[in-house]
Amino acid sequence: MVTRPGYTRSSLFREAIDQFIEAEIPVLGAVINGVEDLFVLSLNHLREESAFKAEQNSEDQATITEKIEV
Repeated sequence: MVTRPGYTRSSLFREAIDQFIEAEIPVLGAVINGVEDLFVLSLNHLREESAFKAEQNSEDQATITEKIEV
C-alpha cells in the first residue's frame, strides 16, 4: 500500500489496515508521514498478546482457587 503524506486521509488508511488484519493478511511494516495517532500491530503480535492474556487469566483463576481452598 502506498500513501501520500498530506493527501491520504488517516481514516482511509486505518480502514485499509483494519481490513488487512481482519483478513489475516500479514502486515510487515509501514512508514507513515503526517498521520497521527495510528497504531499498527502485526497479526503475530496480536496472537502473542491474546495468548499472554489467556495465560494471565488462567494464573489468576488458579490463585483464586487456592485462596478459596485455604
